Amino acid sequence: MITRNRVWSMLFLVFLCTLTGTTFGQVSAPEGLVVWTDGTNISLKWNAVPGAATYNIYKDTNPNVSLSFPHVSEWPGNAYSEAAAGTKYFYAVTANIPTGYLSGTITDTNGTAAAGVWVSGYLQSDTTITFHAQTLTNGTYSISDLRVGTYTVYVYLQYRPVLEYDVTILDGATTTLNVQWQAFAWVSKSGHISGGVNEVWTNDNVYQLTSYVWVDSGATLTIEKGTTFVGNYPTLGMIVISTGGQCFMNGEQYLPIVGCSNRPIGQRRSGDWGGVTILGHAHNNRTNGSGSYPVVPNGEGDTGPGGRPDTLYDNESSGVYRYVRLEHSGFRFTTTNELNGFAMYGVGRGTVMQYVQSACSKDDQIEFFGGTLNCDHIVCHSTGDDGFDWTDGWTGAAQFVVVQNRGPESDHCIEADNYENGYDYLPRSNPRLANFTIIHAKDLTPTGNTGCTMLLRRGTLFNIHNFVVTLGRLGGVDLDDSSTAWQASQNVDGNYWTRTLNGNSVIDNSLFWNDGPTATETIDPSTPAGIGDGHFWVEDAEWDTINCRSTRKMCVNNTHMCAPTGWTQNIANYRGCGFTGFNTTTRIADPMLINPTANTSAAGYDPRPQAGSPCLNAANAAPAGSLPPGIQYVPYIGAFSGPNDNWMEGWTAFPLFYED
Repeated sequence: MITRNRVWSMLFLVFLCTLTGTTFGQVSAPEGLVVWTDGTNISLKWNAVPGAATYNIYKDTNPNVSLSFPHVSEWPGNAYSEAAAGTKYFYAVTANIPTGYLSGTITDTNGTAAAGVWVSGYLQSDTTITFHAQTLTNGTYSISDLRVGTYTVYVYLQYRPVLEYDVTILDGATTTLNVQWQAFAWVSKSGHISGGVNEVWTNDNVYQLTSYVWVDSGATLTIEKGTTFVGNYPTLGMIVISTGGQCFMNGEQYLPIVGCSNRPIGQRRSGDWGGVTILGHAHNNRTNGSGSYPVVPNGEGDTGPGGRPDTLYDNESSGVYRYVRLEHSGFRFTTTNELNGFAMYGVGRGTVMQYVQSACSKDDQIEFFGGTLNCDHIVCHSTGDDGFDWTDGWTGAAQFVVVQNRGPESDHCIEADNYENGYDYLPRSNPRLANFTIIHAKDLTPTGNTGCTMLLRRGTLFNIHNFVVTLGRLGGVDLDDSSTAWQASQNVDGNYWTRTLNGNSVIDNSLFWNDGPTATETIDPSTPAGIGDGHFWVEDAEWDTINCRSTRKMCVNNTHMCAPTGWTQNIANYRGCGFTGFNTTTRIADPMLINPTANTSAAGYDPRPQAGSPCLNAANAAPAGSLPPGIQYVPYIGAFSGPNDNWMEGWTAFPLFYED
């Protein structure tokens, strides 16, 4: 089969024109088309297209050149001449790219059809040419328009070794690749990887964690793309990267690294195993900057030590965590001692964390205990407690984050502290956060916790930009504790706050919708930016209940946060509150998400905005000059640039909290 890409040019007898073609599929159209006359001849020349066997040349007196019949077929080069006809002509050139098909059937170890298998690969002679497909319920797949050549093909399914093949695609032909997994044994792992050892877990095995696996100081654990490791329920299995140790989990979009329960799909439950804990030497504020290492002798699940009282090792690297997914982790020892999906104690900014998901953890999905770690493209799904947490002086950054907290026991989507035993300990928690899509569970009946969507408390600072916050059970933002309000409202001049990027708290250029049981979504017409009741809470002690305003002048939208004009209810009896201001960057509006209320992939869960969403209006997004260091400017609100931006494809999953 031939794929044809074209570029157009127009020719008068004495006329020279150069046009650049557009991209078609995986192959660039001919570029740099030049047309000129030389005496009685017309000449054309264009840039050769990699992979093109020949070119077709089309000629017409009509600007809409018909491609039904080539003027010249299968021309072998990228230059052509012919006699001039004394007439104005329009030319089009198409590249003939030899392509073929790949198809087949994937079956499991018992011979049954394997649905949901990712078949992906790349052209060995040009690794930028890639493909991916997923098998149907009958185990079949089909891929068309593959450029001829030899491909490396991967066959991936969770709980299975990755299969790898060399496959040659021929022009116009269908290549068949049928695959059946053979029986395989799981490899048991426990104990310590000692300093100086570089251990590698390969993707042709599945690894069973029968206890803690410690990566000691000076040791390295490398986990290949596509590898699955499982906790050994009912005993506790988990991975702990000790201070000075490193782990390299470097997956790919269609070959993620997955940690999950060893119980069969359909029987897995939140808390089946321990998750991943990373311990570093970056700062932690539990000793208020005094004392010596370690600040945290023992973390949750006795996973310490970690964290220093100073900032000497804030640039430390604990490895790479890219395209990694954890499911059903968060082992519970007691109600106050529970493991998370990912727990980071004093992890430094030299660590790479991108495209990471935690789903259905018994406690929090991702929690930062101090440190300077920056992360992006994070997904938190249906936790037993909170989704995205920080405490102990975390000062990193996070961007492009989805927090969907709709499990039966879910509490807050964000829970943020400075430090629970020292609200003003230093260094103070002050993360930079942007482009979050936060979906809570107002529409569901909780069986456990019932918290507000974002709980900001215990003296933390925060810099929040381009957030979508919707379906909050008890409200959108709950500001707790006078220390939090006081720190958020420094540099106050009269009633309004002058923001400084390197300090104080910000909620700007964000969108709230349908938060809290009494949210009215009604904008007070008597104020420039009045917000409907229900989106913002503060505790009674932080409010002047007579004037209904924050005693500490908490600020949102660069302005003093208070209730809409005419709002007279006593805040002690009615906890919903709004804000007014001169800067209307943060607003009430329907984000028009595609399907935010489904709880699983099978039910059609999709947190992306529809076309026409106010999230996609660049005028609503934070301008580049307003963003703090480490945050990338993008012209949209929320985690996605539009309905076609699906960076979650291939490596994420959205299982049930309890599958049985």
